Amino acid sequence: MTDTLPETQSASQKPRLWRWALAAVLTAAGAVLLSLPGPVAKYTGYDALNAHAMGLVDEAYERDQATFLVITAIKTSLAVIEGSEVGVGFQLEIGDVVQPAYDYVDFFWRMFLYAFLILGTYKILIETGMLALGFGVMGLGLVLLAVALAAEPRGAGLWRWGRRTLLGGALFAYAVPLALVATNELSVRYTSGIKAKHLESIKALRTRMDASTREFIALKDQINILQPGTSLENIKNGMLGLAGSIGRTFQESLKAFLYFMLVIAFEVVFFPFLSAWVLYKFGQFALGRVVSAAVERPVLA
Repeated sequence: MTDTLPETQSASQKPRLWRWALAAVLTAAGAVLLSLPGPVAKYTGYDALNAHAMGLVDEAYERDQATFLVITAIKTSLAVIEGSEVGVGFQLEIGDVVQPAYDYVDFFWRMFLYAFLILGTYKILIETGMLALGFGVMGLGLVLLAVALAAEPRGAGLWRWGRRTLLGGALFAYAVPLALVATNELSVRYTSGIKAKHLESIKALRTRMDASTREFIALKDQINILQPGTSLENIKNGMLGLAGSIGRTFQESLKAFLYFMLVIAFEVVFFPFLSAWVLYKFGQFALGRVVSAAVERPVLA
């Protein structure tokens, strides 16, 4: 009887010693993350990941900026035609024909501004180092997990909060750069071909709009002061025909604009949020299975 008691006490102390040892390791790791986020980011490759993600954002800016300038040129050409005046009452007729095309080009132009705003937000988050605050949150989560282990079995609530804090910090630090890298891979694999095809259609539209604008300005210069009525009627008919041609051209190009903006929406909004959601689920699984299993097995041994 006396020989069995020390063995039982020794066996019961093993889970407790394991919990305290693991709590000490978690506390040390949490203290490092809280006090030295810079070296941690450097030596874990986090800075390199951020630099790569920022380079991808810059590349996206350059690509989309070129397209934005093309759409701006188309919008400017339409504005020249839509705002022109030739005779009393003529401006309204031209405006009514060209206005729908101008409105939807203006809509896509504004959508590009919103896309640039989102890309700029991504870049600011990375460039300012704000995302590195997630390391401090992760460190706090590790400390909460350590306290929960030390307070077993009364630390169930702290354990849940520690896991949530650790996951939240990891997502804050890694979700944006990893999502941008994943988005680039998805874009290259699935949407780059569609985007390039419709970009060519938009560029061709700009060429036609430049020609139409030159033709429109040339018509305005054909007023004959000796026969103002006849020349004005000819110019009016010519401009209305040109405006109708522009309207038909834009109807043909509407599909290219729609598809191109859908691709932009996928690249700027859908793909990053999808990647972040996948990262969240993966982190949730890792913390729920891997971390918990590492603690529960020794405790239940």
